[in-house]
Amino acid sequence: MARPEDLPVDYVLTRAAIIAEARKWVGAPYRHQGRGRTGIDCVGLLIEVAKGVGHPVRAPSAYSSMPQGHQLLNPCDEQLWKPVRQKVAPGDLAVFWGISHLEPQHFAFVGEHGNQLTVIHSFSNMGKVVEQEYGRLWRMKFHCLYVLPGTEEPKTWEPA
Repeated sequence: MARPEDLPVDYVLTRAAIIAEARKWVGAPYRHQGRGRTGIDCVGLLIEVAKGVGHPVRAPSAYSSMPQGHQLLNPCDEQLWKPVRQKVAPGDLAVFWGISHLEPQHFAFVGEHGNQLTVIHSFSNMGKVVEQEYGRLWRMKFHCLYVLPGTEEPKTWEPA
């Protein structure tokens, strides 16, 4: 995994490239701890999208379907950038609270269609990778965000 100080000064990973890579997975079936086209979960989607844009990441190999937050966030803290801002922008990796709001348990890439933000994620409730509106439910469940190293700064974004 590239550390910020290891990246070339002029290196820029576009947010459009991250979104395009995440969208390649839409429709792939959901499978807990899956890491491929025959089945993938939200952690697997993070791994595969990051690998697809040239930033392989390590992730926990054993976690429950309701993982403890530190199992997911510690590797992110070690390998990804955590911006100071709290407003999501297209190309970000958003982390959401689980059912109980006791543990952050779900990853999604933020996309956009027109003037609307979306979330691209492997969603067990729908049994596959989907792109959905970043609506009220996801805004209420939002915990924090990360970006892949070298990702360009976001344009000013004010979600509707």
